[in-house]
Parts: sequence; C-alpha cells; structure tokens
Amino acid sequence: MSETLVCRLLEQGAQWVVMDANGGQLGEVRTGELNALSVAAMQKHLILLVPGADVLVTSTTVPIKSAAKTLKAIPFALEENLIADVETQHFAISRKDKNGSVGVAVIDKSRLEQLLETLEEAGIEPDEVIAESLGLPWSDGRSTILVRGDNTIGLRTGRWATTFLFGLQPAEVFEFLPKDLPSEQATVYCEKAVLASLEDHADRAAVQLLEESDLPLLASQVISGPSINFLQGSFAPKTQLLEKIKPWRLAASLLLAMLLTVFARDVLRLQQIKSVRQSLDRQMAGILTTTCPGLTRIVSPLNQLLSCTGGNATAASTYFLETLSVVSAALPRELDIRILSISFADQSMELRLNVPDVATLDNIQRKVNEAEDFSAEIQSTSQEEDRVEGRIQIHRSEAQA
Repeated sequence: MSETLVCRLLEQGAQWVVMDANGGQLGEVRTGELNALSVAAMQKHLILLVPGADVLVTSTTVPIKSAAKTLKAIPFALEENLIADVETQHFAISRKDKNGSVGVAVIDKSRLEQLLETLEEAGIEPDEVIAESLGLPWSDGRSTILVRGDNTIGLRTGRWATTFLFGLQPAEVFEFLPKDLPSEQATVYCEKAVLASLEDHADRAAVQLLEESDLPLLASQVISGPSINFLQGSFAPKTQLLEKIKPWRLAASLLLAMLLTVFARDVLRLQQIKSVRQSLDRQMAGILTTTCPGLTRIVSPLNQLLSCTGGNATAASTYFLETLSVVSAALPRELDIRILSISFADQSMELRLNVPDVATLDNIQRKVNEAEDFSAEIQSTSQEEDRVEGRIQIHRSEAQA
C-alpha cells in the first residue's frame, strides 16, 4: 500500500493528512467528522497519533531474546519509574538495538481503549497507533522542540527520549536543553502565533516556522523514523484469517445446516434399506427352511438357497441382488409395507406383500416398470380386513439377461 493516512482525534472529529511511503506529504491537511475520515482512509494504511501528554516514552535493557517474553518483563523493569499501577498500563516495545536496548511506550489502558472505541464506532480500524511525541524529528546529537499556541510543548533529545508538556511558556522549554548545546544542534518548530515569544532565544536554536498544522511534520517522522506501535499484546489486531471468515459466518452456518440435513436424510435412508434387507433375509430364511429342511445353521440365506436348489450361485446372486435393489427403491418408505414371502427363479422374483391399499401395489408396479431392464405385473390381490394382500411378479428383460 503506497499511501498512508496519519490522523489524530480532536474534541470534535479528527484531523488527517495523506503521506507517501517516504514520508512526503500528499495533499492538504484535512479536518472533519469521523465519517469523512472513514471515507478518506479507505484503501490506505492508517496511523492514529496518540496525544503525547498521554504517553510515557523511555527505554530499558532486558536480557531476554524473545520479543514476547521481553514484552511481559517490561512492566516489572519499569515498575519503580511509574506513578500508576502497572496493571492499569499498556506497554509497547520497539525492536531491540545492537546493544540489547528497547524503546518502550506506556499508556493508560482505559485511555487507549477509549481512542480505539471512538474510531470503531465510526467503522474505522487503525493499522498502527503511535505516540505523537515519536513524530518529532530526531537525529543523533540533535534536539527538537515543538511549540504550539496552546502552551503545549514537545521536546525530543534522543531516539527514545521525548515528551510533551503542558502549561509552559515557550521560552521555558530551553531550560531543558544542555547549556553547552550549539545552536546548530537544536531546532525549534513553532506556529506563527508564538514566533515573537522566541525572539530572545534565537541564538539558542534554529527556528522553523510551520506554515500550517504540525501534523505533516509529525506524520513524516512516524513513517520514516523509529516508532513504537501500541497495537501489541492484548491490543494486537485479530488475525487476518478470522477477519476474512467473519463476514461469511452466516453463510457457513447455513451450509453446515444443509450438510447436516443431507447427512441425516442419508442415514435415515440407509436405515430403511437395512430394515428392508433384514426383512428380506428373514423371508429367505423361512423359504430356505421349507425348501431345504435338512439345514441346521443359516448364515447366508440366498447363497444357501441357491446351493440347495442347485442354482448357479454367482450369476443368480448377481441377478437377485440387482432385482432386490430395484424392489427396495420401489417400496414406499413412509408406508407400512409387510413382505410376506419372496421367491426367485429364472431371473424372476415373486413378492407376496401386505399393503395399506391397492393403490400402493399399483405404485410399486409403476416404479419397477420405470427401472431400466425390469418389468412388474400384479398377479393377484385380496382384501384382508383393512389392508390388501397382493402378489407381484418382477421380470428381467431378455436384453439384460
């Protein structure tokens, strides 16, 4: 992403500016409502600047290599230097330098939550959250002072030595600079309204007049210089995978429900087929005991029946199973169909069924006739109380045979 939008929140709305990848300004500084900021931030890397007075920036050395473990150890390393309880503070760190030192930025958790919630309510999610004090220009051996018209003064004397102060007169900030610091090593950035108050100290530093807001100055440095992103630890953004999945959760839930429905339907159908097959096995076992009374143990009724009667077990078994599959598909699942007997010979099957009515027999006949290479004929019907007993003969066609 080549463009970065750097913004800060105001009492009402926000102020922002668009920068290029090198920290160069693109366009004017804008001020407006959060909905306008949301539109401006689309397709851009978004950096939120936190007021410098809300943040402590410092550095420390922790003899731990792991960044995650270093972040956990930082609160204990700085506990004695903090006025507030460490449990109420959020700590963020920079990368370690060659000497093992890390920059540390500290902010009250509730304050950071407030800033992020304000943006979230407007549908804005920043990519980085950085203290504005780290936007003050910096280089080795130089000091930078930012003087605003509201008696806010920013001071930076090192990579991680920077702060914002309230209630000081512009001239008072020079007391924080080393007495022997050459004027060419200190730069003061100020608004036109406070320029006159610095005239008595013009020999202490180079003065740079800001033509407009100081936001472009701060934005340039946070993009090109060292900085610390507060979105770490418990404030780290959610993974990209979860964010991508989130809009599809409803569709995924519907798909899962559909798959479960299909699965339940197939399980029910398998149970019905199993029930029909068990019924057929029982009927064949009955036929087998009648046809071959010498058998004492029934394992495979079909094969034993074919063997007992001298049939071709391989071919007959194949024909029987094919016919049985057609019959199974033709029997209505929702009706009470009772199979009274089954006989199979010469590629024909005869079923004696007990069904609710004649229409059910007609429906079974029709479905078998719709199957390729099979035909069915109703041989007889008789009324048995409130049900009907019928015989259906099912043939295989000559072409299939």
